[in-house]
Amino acid sequence: MLNLIKSGKSGRNFQVIEQIEINLKKFFKKSEDSLTSSIFERLLYLPPKIFWEILTKSIADKELYHLEAQLINVEFWPRWDFENGYKEADVFLRFKHFDLIIEAKRNDDEFTQYEYQWISEAEAYIKEYGNEKPCYLLAIGGINKLDTQTKNITTSSGQMKVFKLRWSGIIYEIKTKIREIEAAKEDTYNPVMNILRDLLGWFEVHGFNSGDLLNTLPTNISISQQHLDKFKNSKKLSFLRYSKFPENLQNINLREL
Repeated sequence: MLNLIKSGKSGRNFQVIEQIEINLKKFFKKSEDSLTSSIFERLLYLPPKIFWEILTKSIADKELYHLEAQLINVEFWPRWDFENGYKEADVFLRFKHFDLIIEAKRNDDEFTQYEYQWISEAEAYIKEYGNEKPCYLLAIGGINKLDTQTKNITTSSGQMKVFKLRWSGIIYEIKTKIREIEAAKEDTYNPVMNILRDLLGWFEVHGFNSGDLLNTLPTNISISQQHLDKFKNSKKLSFLRYSKFPENLQNINLREL
C-alpha cells in the first residue's frame, strides 16, 4: 500500500465513481488520524526495546526512557466516559507498571496542544481506571520546538506529567537507529530495517521531510585552519562580510547551533 501511494498509482485503483480518481497521498497529508495510526502501528511492530528507545529518546526529558516498559495492551482512540459525553485519546498504551496516554496533533509547528484537553483526558482516564498505577501523558506535535519542558497538570487525583515531543524527533531517532545498524554492518535487509524504512516512507506520504538534513550529519565536523583561511580569502566570496568571521571553527557541534 505504501509504495502504491508513493508512486502515485493509488488514483487509478480507487475510484469514487467512474472517471473520478482519489489521490490518496493528498488525503493522507492532511489526516491526523492516518498519521497517528500509520506511525504507531509500525513502531509497535518493532522489538519492544527498539520501539521504546525510539519513542522516548525523541523526548527532551529522559524520565520515560529509564522506565521498565513491559507493554501489555494497545488501544487506538479509546473512548472514556466524561461528564455528559466521552473523551477520546489517540493512543492508549498499558504497561505492566504504568499507563501512557498519547495525544497527537497533525503538524509539529502549529500550536494545537491545549492543557484543558490534557486535563479532560486525564480525568476521563481516572474515572475509567482509578489510581491503580502511575499514568503519564505524551503530547506529540502541535508544540513550539523550544517548548519541550515537561509539564505537570493538576487532576482530581493529584499531579500528572505531560511529556512533549515533535514528529521530527521521532524521524531523527528512526534515522539514527538505521545508521547504527548500518555501522554495525548487520544485515541491512532484515525485518527491523524494513520497518524503519517503512516508517520513513509513511512520514513522507504524510508530508514530512524524511530525507537527510543537517541534523543527520555527524555531530562533530573538524575544519582545518588552512581550509578556513582559503575560504575566508576567496575572491568568489568577497560579497560576504568577514568582520566577525570566526578565527577557528574546529569541532563544530551542529546540535548547539
